[in-house]
Amino acid sequence: AVSVGIVLASLLFMRRMAYTTQGSIAPADRGQLPGPLPEGVILYDISGPLFFGAAERAMSALRVVEAGTKAVIFRMELVPTIDSTGLVALESALGELRRGRIRAVLVGLQPAVAQRLNRAEIMEVPGHLDLCADMREAYLSLGAPLSTP
Repeated sequence: AVSVGIVLASLLFMRRMAYTTQGSIAPADRGQLPGPLPEGVILYDISGPLFFGAAERAMSALRVVEAGTKAVIFRMELVPTIDSTGLVALESALGELRRGRIRAVLVGLQPAVAQRLNRAEIMEVPGHLDLCADMREAYLSLGAPLSTP
């Protein structure tokens, strides 16, 4: 039997974790990019673990993708882990983008996240989904110009 205290502590932990993950559409002029953000490309920063309610909350900002959007870059260097709920939320977001003929680029996947996506068979699909090590590679995959150092 599981005590009420353990259940309550678990629920409180899950609630707290749901609020630690952040997902936001970054401004086009954001620094640390290898060049100007191409027209029609949205940069979406995600930081924190993608699990519990956090995954759905992090993906909800994508519902404002405007007409004329050609690609969404998901910057995920600060996502240390993803669970089943995170996978479902991410797959749902990727599916919506694909149905809208919007290309998705996942950037900076940490090993645990990359492994989990691989097991879920979320893999590169030319013209629809790219997995890139860094922003420079993401820009190249989109054919975007790079700034000269």
